[in-house]
Amino acid sequence: MDRSNEIEELAELVAEEHWSSGRVDPVAIATSSGITFNFGHYDDSFDGYLECKSRRFHIYINLDTNKSDEAPRTRFSFAHELGHYFLDWHRCALEHGVPPHGSKADFVSTIVVEREADSFAANLLLPKKSHKDGGRA
Repeated sequence: MDRSNEIEELAELVAEEHWSSGRVDPVAIATSSGITFNFGHYDDSFDGYLECKSRRFHIYINLDTNKSDEAPRTRFSFAHELGHYFLDWHRCALEHGVPPHGSKADFVSTIVVEREADSFAANLLLPKKSHKDGGRA
């Protein structure tokens, strides 16, 4: 099932709701959504990882693959993990015990949920609709 329009619209709604001065900030979105997170060193295990324990969500961002907490790739990895959270069918699967997996956010995965999270991230960070100043994120 192609959900690309639904994913694009959802990402743009989230971007609009959480718009701050200058650009969309995935860290601010996580914070305001009650999602905890940390940046750490996990070798080459994953770029990002969304975990659900007792219906609480936590994002892990790997500084070994993303290089720094300010890098564009890090913003994309963080936004990708937010995609897993904001896309209902992804979040509900995690809430119901589907084991989490580490994500590699490169638009190369053949796994549908990974491609959907990549699409969400791209549309969150670069929404087509203008926000506040008429610019892009």
